[in-house]
Amino acid sequence: MDGAILRARTVGRLLRAALAAALIYVAAIQAVAADATTLLTSGAWFAALTAVYSVLHLLIARFARRLNPWIGALLAVIPVICVAILGGGAGTMAAFAYIGISLAIVAARSDGGCEVMAIPSLIFGRYTHLVCIVFTPIDWVEARIAGEREASNAG
Repeated sequence: MDGAILRARTVGRLLRAALAAALIYVAAIQAVAADATTLLTSGAWFAALTAVYSVLHLLIARFARRLNPWIGALLAVIPVICVAILGGGAGTMAAFAYIGISLAIVAARSDGGCEVMAIPSLIFGRYTHLVCIVFTPIDWVEARIAGEREASNAG
């Protein structure tokens, strides 16, 4: 990548939106069945994830611009995976909600970057250069197909 922000196209956006809806639905079902303590703990996990990713976003923007976008993306998903695994039911609910909301933001904005960085990107108004492990290859294929269509329509 040359530093330009990859834009998600139709298929990538629809897949992100569908996964966002599924994750938010699962988190909502868990929330309805949860007691107040679990909801508060889940909210704390969600706030902690937002704080961790905000700090990570600032560090990447400031110091790690040369970080490989794939390695950075692999490292970036570690906190949310840890919360989902180690946080029990409240952690799983928070992780699903965080990723679901992040994917909804990315789908709405047509961003092609790392989904876990979407909330900090929205807060700080700047993107990170990290890729999305699952959806970036789809965006590349879709962009290539669209580019070939645009080239054949122009000629």
